Amino acid sequence: MAPLSKSKSARRQKSSSLKSDRRFCAHCNALVDRKTERRHRKLFIIPHLAGGAAEMVDIFERTVSADEAESDLDRSDSKDSDRDEDVQADDAKMRDEGDDNNSYKPGKPDDALIANVTGHPIINVDPNLEPFNEDMDENLDGDADAEDECEENFGYLDSGAEEFDDVVDDCFGASDPLLSTWDQLGEQFEQETQLNAADLNPHDKDILRQYSLKVKHHLTDDAFRDFPNAFPSSDVPSLDAARPHHDLTACPYCKAPRFHSNGKARKHFTYLLLIPRLRGFFASTFMAKHMEYRAFEHQHIPGKIIDVFDSKQYRTLRLSTDGFAPFRHRKNITCWPLILFNYNLPPEIRFHIGNILSLGVIPGPKKPIDGDSFLWPAVEELLQLAVGVRAYDVLSSSLFLLRAYLILLFGDMPAMSLIMRMKGHNGFSPCRMCKITGLRVPGGRGTTHYVPLDRSNHPSVVDSRNAIKKYDPRNLPMQTHDEILAAARHVQSAQTAMEEERLSKACGIKGVSILSHLSSISLAQSFPYDFMHLIWENLVKNLVLLWTGSFKELDEGTGSYELGQSAWDAIGMATALTGTTILSSYTARPPNVANDQSTTTADSWSFWTLYIGPVLLRRRFRNSKYYTHFIELVKLLHLCLQFEISAEDLNAIREGFVKWVEKYESFYYQGSPARISACPVTIHALLHIADGIEACGPVWAYWAFPMERYCGLIRPAIKSRRRPFASLDRFVVESAQLAQITLLYNLTGSDDIFSRRVCSKVRGQFQDPSYKTCVLLPPKSDALTSAPLRNKIVKALATRYDKSDSLAMMKNWVNRSQIMEWGKVRIIDGDTISTAAFAGIGDDSRDSSYVRYEVLIDKHARRRGIAPEFEPQTFYARLQHIFVIQLPANTDLGFTTPETVILAALSPCKIDAEHGTLDIHYYSKENSTLDIVDIQCIQCVVGRIKDGSRWAIIDRSGSLARAIFDVS
Repeated sequence: MAPLSKSKSARRQKSSSLKSDRRFCAHCNALVDRKTERRHRKLFIIPHLAGGAAEMVDIFERTVSADEAESDLDRSDSKDSDRDEDVQADDAKMRDEGDDNNSYKPGKPDDALIANVTGHPIINVDPNLEPFNEDMDENLDGDADAEDECEENFGYLDSGAEEFDDVVDDCFGASDPLLSTWDQLGEQFEQETQLNAADLNPHDKDILRQYSLKVKHHLTDDAFRDFPNAFPSSDVPSLDAARPHHDLTACPYCKAPRFHSNGKARKHFTYLLLIPRLRGFFASTFMAKHMEYRAFEHQHIPGKIIDVFDSKQYRTLRLSTDGFAPFRHRKNITCWPLILFNYNLPPEIRFHIGNILSLGVIPGPKKPIDGDSFLWPAVEELLQLAVGVRAYDVLSSSLFLLRAYLILLFGDMPAMSLIMRMKGHNGFSPCRMCKITGLRVPGGRGTTHYVPLDRSNHPSVVDSRNAIKKYDPRNLPMQTHDEILAAARHVQSAQTAMEEERLSKACGIKGVSILSHLSSISLAQSFPYDFMHLIWENLVKNLVLLWTGSFKELDEGTGSYELGQSAWDAIGMATALTGTTILSSYTARPPNVANDQSTTTADSWSFWTLYIGPVLLRRRFRNSKYYTHFIELVKLLHLCLQFEISAEDLNAIREGFVKWVEKYESFYYQGSPARISACPVTIHALLHIADGIEACGPVWAYWAFPMERYCGLIRPAIKSRRRPFASLDRFVVESAQLAQITLLYNLTGSDDIFSRRVCSKVRGQFQDPSYKTCVLLPPKSDALTSAPLRNKIVKALATRYDKSDSLAMMKNWVNRSQIMEWGKVRIIDGDTISTAAFAGIGDDSRDSSYVRYEVLIDKHARRRGIAPEFEPQTFYARLQHIFVIQLPANTDLGFTTPETVILAALSPCKIDAEHGTLDIHYYSKENSTLDIVDIQCIQCVVGRIKDGSRWAIIDRSGSLARAIFDVS
């Protein structure tokens, strides 16, 4: 045999050395090389649980007890048996005593709660479970001897983290006391391996541009293949072993088989991991800066509610879900998206589509029976986040323990009933915030329960001594977290199905929700009523049905609130006509609410209620008390939508809705048991709006408008009517991939790869450096032949420069100037306003020429001899002209350099009436005399509504300025 070469001999010796150094791996259940064993041990050790009865879950779906795992790990490394005896004794003592700083101890209530959740195994949390990166392992294990030395001195390098429930996740930086020794050693590696846009070569950027185009515009695969290049895609990790029913072959509820005859699953639920995406926010410089909003930008003012952080309970995350129909004309087919909102982001970008974290879409076509099974992987991650997971902060270039807490969940009533495991809003106990009970229509066959405050005349109350005759709306029997949990356990421990149904009906709860495992969730306060569905999709629509005699076959009874059909038709037609006089920046073109129900959305009902309804319903009712009652509701809604809610405002909201509901029952329910259907739970829920604001923050922070927009975004992704849910899954996965690439490579806010909607420059626009708040837009003209206009400009400039005694010189100066007239002005970050000459061109145009402006007026203008005292006053007018005047230097007048002045010519509206309660102004005609003011006096554009012979001015930026959902 030929002698071995030196290189072959060296390899042979190295191979022999590796064989002799093989170790037993507790996860592989076999001898493996030293490097593999160390990798598995470091990544999958979990904190010791009190009692030692915890299970260890590894990626190989093999389950061993904690004691067995420890013994296996002790056998796996010979060096561990040589550790100092004192160190071993200290470790054993620490485990036996359950040192609070080094062990994770679920409280006893949580243990009992977990034991009562039938059908779901115990959740065991590994706060360090994360995908392994081979390159990272080679770097971390590059100095094995140094690591062995550490192990000899300190024992295993456990990457687990201690739990401090009261520590807020603000401790960024290397000084974070909760980071393990191993994590701190790896901080430099994290700094050196951070990615940015420079790590992408031109070919990578080409791929991302085209892939972004495909996802953003819902391109089909066939359309995508028509592009010149091929497009790779990455797999998103799945949690195949994190399902509570993963061993079953049939549905435990309907007994349908899990698999088709070909062995493929009948349904799939794609879950998108949360933790890697939260880490991505801190890996992106752009997003990490925005993530500092809660810590550095928002300032809590005692007695004020401005954001969620001013509420009684908050942390960072809120979950929203809602059922939506993938096909517009087939409402019986639904699916349920699950999305998270990151409340560490500022409000102005918090609900942007790109910042919404989708967890997946629960497939239909029917409502899921077991909602907990779909929330299972999310709860596992949230439990890990409560303990803390290692993350890298790109701003401080350091590692820290990232914690995130889910504190609020919102959606419509059916969605919340699904998540909370409640009977629903039509049940005997329909309210999720208090213990009020419902009543059925006497003698009716329906099963729906209604909840009037006064039920003293109802037969079932009259016949019962213990029944409550009338609930006090100021002192309702509120639910508590412990009471809801105790009732859920009681229902779940029922011995028979009949007993379970009886208990469930009595308390309105079907079982313990999986979300009760999260210590940050309060079953009594974490589920506020969604303002969008409650008001715009239910209350206002039901009022309209009552006014038109179409609500549940009820007549007027003893009241007189119904509008005639001709009156309602006229209101609907007048609403549609406002589309030409109300700006698109205010709302979409209002539909005819009388006969065009298909296009009336929550947004359109919102604008109609707050602005159009108060004008068009005036003098329409036979008895004015119904209009007054409606205006009281509008005032309360404006109060709820304020940007800042004080303690006085909160009391006014609480007391206001109490009085409004009492009047509602007097006007529409009338105390008659036969009319009890006029009191659905949506009326009762108004009494809890103030409770929701106090506990959870302003209503705009948890209304469902972002969810509705998200549903509208994913609907076009459906390309197959046969498999719509697979299409949705694919879109949310691709969107998550694209968002994660954006974060990891610091591409957020970059125009190099991803196009953004920005206010682009218009060809021919004009902006003067001295006018930084506005931009003039074409068309333009340099032909100013009107002598009266020139004279007005001269007088305006004379007043501006205090040269009223030199009018002749001023006129000569203006005649030597260049005067240009422009057609439009755009206020930076505001409205685009047209002059009267260019407003209303086209059949579908919307008049944007009416404005609100503010000028300084001398309080003593009519009193001679008194020094002037100026104060700002607000006026409304139509913008007639915009002039740019290039004034040359004029030493005679004291101007040594040229100047540019932009003036607006306005025809003021003569206000002749005011709304008695709301900030609505009426005018009949405009002044024929023009006011010439500086362009910067114009504040915003306003809308108008025709009301008989007068016009009502709708100023959404005035005292009626309120929170809206901006779809831009």
